[in-house]
Amino acid sequence: MSWLASGERVLVTGHRGMVGSAVCRRLAREACELVTAGRETVDLRRQSDVEAFLGDARPSAVVIAAATVGGIESCVVECDENQGQCSDNRGNNWPLGPAFGLPFGSGFSFR
Repeated sequence: MSWLASGERVLVTGHRGMVGSAVCRRLAREACELVTAGRETVDLRRQSDVEAFLGDARPSAVVIAAATVGGIESCVVECDENQGQCSDNRGNNWPLGPAFGLPFGSGFSFR
């Protein structure tokens, strides 16, 4: 994956699923340091839990391949580059920080 350098720390959510496990196998070939978190470690539906986990894990890239209860249609995310902010239909807001996002099926990869 040309957008990653060898040795980078990459968080992959949904690592037990079909897409996430394939991404992990591919990243392992790139000699990336993989960070994974199951739902017993962090609830991805809770913004404060995710922010705390990211603060501790400090990945240089994040691949979101995790599914959510209700399917992808249940969560709509909108980002406004002019305001530098993202929000979803569940009332969560966060600053727009990643340089880009790459779609992976129903998930995204942020860097």
